[in-house]
Amino acid sequence: DQHRQIQVKVSIFDVSSRKHALFIATVSNVSQCSNYTLDTDASRLATYSATTSSCDSTVYATPLWVRFTGGGATTLATSATLSYRCGTYYTGWLVSSLPSTSGTTTTAVVCFSWSTSICSWTTTISVTNCNAFYVFLLASPPVGCNSRYCTQ
Repeated sequence: DQHRQIQVKVSIFDVSSRKHALFIATVSNVSQCSNYTLDTDASRLATYSATTSSCDSTVYATPLWVRFTGGGATTLATSATLSYRCGTYYTGWLVSSLPSTSGTTTTAVVCFSWSTSICSWTTTISVTNCNAFYVFLLASPPVGCNSRYCTQ
């Protein structure tokens, strides 16, 4: 089952202090939580001012599970992002909520902002909660070049 969770219990007894500790963690066993592409590009940050335009249409020509890290970004931006930010003209941000339960995957909507419109185009993606982080199944944006998924 691809949405299975594993509970790990570790019991530690310190002989010298005679103290006992029990640690319990839930680990998600979803395949995309261990098989993803790492994106550390700090120019994806929603606060990054763009003077040139990068393009995600070639990066995600084939849909790809992505985990964002580095530059302070760990997730897609969750509020409207201005044009000319995150290294592009048409800025993509997550309209839907992130899944709150570890090991679950949800369908989500991403809006692409342009000029005074915070949602000129939309696309549908998948998001998985991997317990300590999220992964996103991203495809080529609906606008083509000059558009990117922004992070926060």
